[in-house]
Amino acid sequence: MKGLPGRKKIQNQKQTKQKTCAPIHMAPPYQREGGHGRADIEIYKSGRYNFAKSLNPELTCSPRGAMLDEDGYITLNVKNRKPALTSVDPASSPLWRVTALILLILCTGLVVGLVALGVMSVTEQNYQQVENKNASGTLHQLAKKFCQYLIKQLEQKNIVSHKCSPCDRNWRYYGDSCYGFFRRNLTWEESKQFCISMNSTLLKIASQSVLEYMKSRTGLIRWVGLSRKNPNEIWMWEDGSVPSKNVFELSGNERENMNCAYFYDGKIYPTFCKNKHHLTCERKAGMVNVDTLL
Repeated sequence: MKGLPGRKKIQNQKQTKQKTCAPIHMAPPYQREGGHGRADIEIYKSGRYNFAKSLNPELTCSPRGAMLDEDGYITLNVKNRKPALTSVDPASSPLWRVTALILLILCTGLVVGLVALGVMSVTEQNYQQVENKNASGTLHQLAKKFCQYLIKQLEQKNIVSHKCSPCDRNWRYYGDSCYGFFRRNLTWEESKQFCISMNSTLLKIASQSVLEYMKSRTGLIRWVGLSRKNPNEIWMWEDGSVPSKNVFELSGNERENMNCAYFYDGKIYPTFCKNKHHLTCERKAGMVNVDTLL
């Protein structure tokens, strides 16, 4: 009666082993015909795993996991392996290639569209700037001519200037410049410095229209900004430019050391720089006061 619990315990162990590993039943060598006893048992135990593996390659039981029961049977712990997931190469799919090509075409079109839109925007801005500049220039020219017309009409009534004039008081507005006529007996160098103090330069006659304007404006001898360093040098205006022969030529005889010039009766004459005459200053005019014309 005392042996019964032991047998139950052994049977339970056998059942547990059979649940975790499929048993492989094979008679041990010492029970086979022609067995050789204990040596065969050792050989059998050492090769039991390889033998079992050869019977079923999917078995993962280790030699430790393979156990020999009381009757010489091998019990193996079998672990199920999960099937390997087969990966699909996206590049091999024709649908993926078509989708990628469509996306590439759409992105390229979007970039080209944005570039074209930017170029059009810049071109439109430049065009508007040019148009505004041209319109502003045209308006300024019209305002200038109209203002000078009003000034000329007022001068006939002994009125010096008009509110539209961009020039200071007692300065005359003509063309693109303001002219100051001063009755001061000064040398050429003194006259030059005086005009500098007035933020201007001595008169420069660079066009026939200015020559005619000066002729109609004054009948006095006045210094102009024309001079030369010595008789061997050429005549130049204060800004370094050379007088145009199409506008005027020096009148009178050029004597030695006559290195300065004055304006009188529509002509320019050379004279000594130490002589004293009246002067005319010139500076660039600003914008016409358009509001005063409305």
